[in-house]
Amino acid sequence: MRYCVPFLILVGAPSCAFALEKEGGFSFIASFVQMLASLALVIGLIYLFYYVSNRWLKKGGSAKGRSRLITVVETCYFAPKKSFLLVEVGGEYLLLSDCGDGVRFIKEVVMPGTNQHQAETLGKEAGHGMSRL
Repeated sequence: MRYCVPFLILVGAPSCAFALEKEGGFSFIASFVQMLASLALVIGLIYLFYYVSNRWLKKGGSAKGRSRLITVVETCYFAPKKSFLLVEVGGEYLLLSDCGDGVRFIKEVVMPGTNQHQAETLGKEAGHGMSRL
């Protein structure tokens, strides 16, 4: 139902402009209405292409609602074709370098606020307590 009005405008505007043009020559209003109808058609086609490309040509091929096991948390570029990547894989964070010749592992990063960080902090606190005894 919501698409009926734009469709009627798109179909009716050019025919209205053509009829007014036949009667007495150039009509500014008819040309303006025809221009608006053409603009609406172009914007509608752009929106349709955007919807189709996001729906079916999505990069990665994962379906909506499906959890992703590997995510790029952050990318930091420091030279052309050279960057650092912070990647989360199964709850662990890895720092990688991306150069022109490939991707290399640098180190595993412990993020504050994660379960791994809390376990290491508790382990260190327990270790310090034991050394005091």
